[in-house]
Amino acid sequence: MMAAWAQQLSDLIHRRQKLVDIQVTEKHQLSLVFKALKCLLCPRSPDLTDGDRG
Repeated sequence: MMAAWAQQLSDLIHRRQKLVDIQVTEKHQLSLVFKALKCLLCPRSPDLTDGDRG
């Protein structure tokens, strides 16, 4: 009985870790989208210039 309970617990932890990984990936993708939008809206933003541009 104890082994089954431990297995369920580890399954739950594993599932939760997957969810957290998905959330982190989504947040990362969102931040990339926002950076791209900023780049389009403010092409002369100082943190985006690499010397070649303007």
